[in-house]
Parts: sequence; C-alpha cells; structure tokens
Amino acid sequence: MVKKFINNRIDQTSSLLGLDIPYFLKGGFWLFSANLISIVGGIYLSSVFSRVWPKDVYGQFSFLTSIVALLGITSLTGMGEAVFQGSIENRDGVYKNALKKVFIVSILGLFILVAGAFYFFLRNNSNLGYSVLAASLAFPFYSLGSLAIAFIKGKKNFRLSSILTLGSNIFSVIVTAAALIKFGSLIGVAIASFWSTAIANIFVTFKAIKRVRNRRTDERLLKYGVFMSFTNLIWLGLDYADRFFIPLLLSFDKNAIYSFAILLPTQIQNFFKMFTTLGQRKFQRSKIPKLKRRL
Repeated sequence: MVKKFINNRIDQTSSLLGLDIPYFLKGGFWLFSANLISIVGGIYLSSVFSRVWPKDVYGQFSFLTSIVALLGITSLTGMGEAVFQGSIENRDGVYKNALKKVFIVSILGLFILVAGAFYFFLRNNSNLGYSVLAASLAFPFYSLGSLAIAFIKGKKNFRLSSILTLGSNIFSVIVTAAALIKFGSLIGVAIASFWSTAIANIFVTFKAIKRVRNRRTDERLLKYGVFMSFTNLIWLGLDYADRFFIPLLLSFDKNAIYSFAILLPTQIQNFFKMFTTLGQRKFQRSKIPKLKRRL
C-alpha cells in the first residue's frame, strides 16, 4: 500500500511537472556519481602534482594535455553525438562505422604531435619532446572511449556507462599518481597518464562492441557527426586556447597557476552536461509540436 501510494504521488508529480521523475532520478544518480568522483579524482591528482612537482614542470604537463585536447578536432569529437543518437534509434551500425572513421582520422593528430615533438627537440626541450612523442602514440586510442560511452548511454544503460567511466577515471588517476610519486619525471608521468587512458578506452570499446545487436546505420548521422566535429572546433578553441597561449606568451609557471585556478569551474561545467545526456532521449521521442513547447 505504501509503495503504491508513493508511486501514485510520483506519477502525479511527474504529470504536473511534465517530467519523467523516476527516469531522471535513476539515470541522474549514476551520472551524478560518476561526475562527482571524477571531480574528486581530478582535485586529488592536482594536489599530488602541486606537492611533487615545481610549478614550471606542472605547467609543461598542463600545456601538453591542452595540446592533446585541442587536437581532438582531428579525432572527430562530434561523432559521439551521432553515435548517441544512432544508439537511441537502434542503429548500432552507426557506432561501428564511427569507430573506424575516428581511428583513421586520428592518425592525422598522431603525425601533428610527432611533428610537435621534433619541434621541442630542436628547441632543446627533450623532456617535453619525449612527452609529446609518448602522447602521440596513444592519441589514436584517446577518443574511442567516448564513442563507447555514448553508445551505451544511448541504450539507456546509465549504470554501466557510469561504472565504466568511473573505472577508467580511477584507473588513470591511480596509474598517473603512482608514476608521479615513483618517478616524478615529466616523461614517466606523460606515458602513465596518456597510455592508462588509452588502455582504459580500448577496454571500454571492447565492452561496447559486445553490445552491438545489428548493422543498421544512417549516413546522415555520420555526416552530422563530421559536421559537429568541425563546429566543435569553436568550443575547443574557447576551452583550450587560453591554456595554449599562456605558456607561450608568459611562462609555464603562470600556466600552472592558471590550470589550478580553472580546475573547479571546469569540473562544474562538465557536471551540468549530464542533463543534456538525460534529456536527449526524451526529446527524441517527442512529437514536433510538443517538442517546440518544451523547448
């Protein structure tokens, strides 16, 4: 009786708000948990960096991560949205086709990073040169995990997607922190950080491929993913241009201070993205007149 009463109240409230409360609470719990632990992990790792490394070395590492993030345009960052939508529509072939496209195009990012490594060698900065080289070899695997997570989220399996995201983040944080404490060198930490992420992404990709149930695809979605990748260049520029130019125009010391200053706001920004993930599946099932009213 109590359970029935509670369910009736929830249904009434959902009807009043025009919101599927059980869906948003259940899915939101897992996405919220994953985001919260990622925030804590990021803050912990940054605190370890501040204790072990001088500011200029951390500034170089932050510069390196910004370069890799900025080169995300070469790994078709918008393809995750196409995979998510394809998964919602039960077109699992979109995921496999997107996977191939992203891996092939990412080779371009690999060559750009290799060229960047030789640039730093010529500037007599061998530490940063070898670190960029280590990042370049891991780069083609760097974006595969996001496609896998998008595919699993499209199947409304927020629990599994959150567990995989959490596992990947925790694994990367532990490996990077261990390398930082054990070796303390920029090269060792770069190898640990980028390759732990790459290995986690490969594992997550295999988990997602096992859940593919059909070969149905949609070329329009794949073209949409390519288009969104180029429009994402604007947002990547806004997010990472400052972290690219500060070390070049000021110093790596200043870049380290700036990286710590924006740490929490950046994590909070990532946290709010989960509402888009939750809402997109509901919007996709709405008819156009109702969709316009909701928007």
